[in-house]
Amino acid sequence: MIAIEGQLRTASLVILLALFCASLFFGAGYIILSRQFTSVSEKKQSLMTAIGKELQKEGIYITLKDRLVIIGHIIDQQHSWLGVLDLIDRVTATGARTSFAVNENDEVNLSITNNTLEDTFGVVDRILKEVSAKTIANPILESVQYKKDGTVSVSLTFIPIF
Repeated sequence: MIAIEGQLRTASLVILLALFCASLFFGAGYIILSRQFTSVSEKKQSLMTAIGKELQKEGIYITLKDRLVIIGHIIDQQHSWLGVLDLIDRVTATGARTSFAVNENDEVNLSITNNTLEDTFGVVDRILKEVSAKTIANPILESVQYKKDGTVSVSLTFIPIF
């Protein structure tokens, strides 16, 4: 019986030692896997944040790209109004009082007040010259007013050719 007890003690010590080694092995494995899981989770979170930032950048880029296309269309439709101002200056060369407005169809409404009727005839003559030079299209004389003090007010509309 003593021999069996010795063998049982030896076997129990071997089993205890095997269980201890196995628990050390599994404990070390758990610690290693836990650290790797934490590392992978942190990396996943940082990558998700980076992807979110890149998606925001891409959204801003696409929005900017769309707006640049719209701005390009607007710039293509713009005209240099300096030429129109020079044209108005050429038409009203006598130094008459002048006001003008531009509507959404790029039509210029021009109001001129001259001191004499002859100056008004000169304005009409210069407008006809600009029509023949193809810098003005579709001139329309809307009104002519001859006032008691001898001044003449003329209102006309035309489309400048850019």
